[in-house]
Amino acid sequence: MIVPPGPVVSASLRPPAGGHIEELMKLGEIGYVRGIQAKLAEIEADSPENGAFVSHMRDLMDTFDLKQYMAVLEALRSDDG
Repeated sequence: MIVPPGPVVSASLRPPAGGHIEELMKLGEIGYVRGIQAKLAEIEADSPENGAFVSHMRDLMDTFDLKQYMAVLEALRSDDG
């Protein structure tokens, strides 16, 4: 039996504050890729310590993998709450 992979959330990813996660989720829900890219740039500029997170999420946006993008954010939101 083949099980599809779940969201890949590396322990090395340091997610931004919850408010940023919520904003990124809202942008993902409407598929606003340019808005997501702008938000990731804002997070990177304001919080360089979130660089690995931003890089990972940009990789997902480069391939337009919104399903995985949303799965990662949902997993982070679940861990936070």
